[in-house]
Amino acid sequence: MKFRVFILTIVSLSLFISSSCQNKYRPRFYLIEESARQELTPDNNYYLMGYKISLRPIENMIMSGDGAVLITNHRSIHPEKKEMPAGIITVRGEMTERIAVNLPTGFKNDSLDIADQSICILIGRFELADSLNLYYCREGYLRIDSVKSSTLYAYLSGKYFNINNDSLQFAGELRARKQK
Repeated sequence: MKFRVFILTIVSLSLFISSSCQNKYRPRFYLIEESARQELTPDNNYYLMGYKISLRPIENMIMSGDGAVLITNHRSIHPEKKEMPAGIITVRGEMTERIAVNLPTGFKNDSLDIADQSICILIGRFELADSLNLYYCREGYLRIDSVKSSTLYAYLSGKYFNINNDSLQFAGELRARKQK
């Protein structure tokens, strides 16, 4: 009996420790709205060498050019539309926030001003025109902590505005892999 309790205790502690380590080292990225902040779920973050943000980002987000582009994708559930009717079925109000940031060619551990060097496109807000889902960064920075074995670790903070002057504010840690 004591042996079973001992084994259960060891297994429980092991699971607790492994889950706490995963949560501790996972990058946290937030959408900040007034006094509240919503944690976003990271989804396919990467950077590409030899590209820059396109002049027509609605049609094609990036194009060939000097420098590099960091692209982050984060998912969230729209708080007002957790479930939306779509004909016979009901779908989740899931949205993707795709952020692109121009990086200089030889980027390294540094802090970069991303005003006019970053955009955000909202994917999943189909009720709005494409032009209202495109946000340009007016103020913000990207602090590159390190680039190790094709993985970039950084902190991004920025305020983005669309053509109607609606705003989005993001802040948090990023981890992105180099893609070819």
